[in-house]
Amino acid sequence: ADTAWLPHEQIRWNTEICLWGIFFVFIFQQYCYNELYRNITADMGGLSTISYKEAETDMRKKELKLVVTFHTTADAMAMDKACKEQNVPGRIIPVPRAISAGCGLSWCADLEDREQIVSMMKETGIEEEAMHECMV
Repeated sequence: ADTAWLPHEQIRWNTEICLWGIFFVFIFQQYCYNELYRNITADMGGLSTISYKEAETDMRKKELKLVVTFHTTADAMAMDKACKEQNVPGRIIPVPRAISAGCGLSWCADLEDREQIVSMMKETGIEEEAMHECMV
């Protein structure tokens, strides 16, 4: 007796193989994600369980800062480079919403550093659009 495969049996068999393959790939993927999650949280010292209120109070407090805006992004990048070379305090930040400027970047520093920043800008020839004192 010849037991040849009928086309519909072959299709059913192929479908079962595909479904089992998809199932095992899914299970393996979940296992890998779980292991990765465990490793990451273990590296961080376990999961942090702080409430929304605690996270809100943990955020950086806004302080009155000197914000220097520029006409172009090239000026802002030149300021960043010159300040790093001359150890002038501050950092590049996005322009705060309260200020409108020609370029989207600004230099933020403490108010006490104004004279140092102004003299460095004169020495290097960097031209600011404006200097603002605002909460950042």
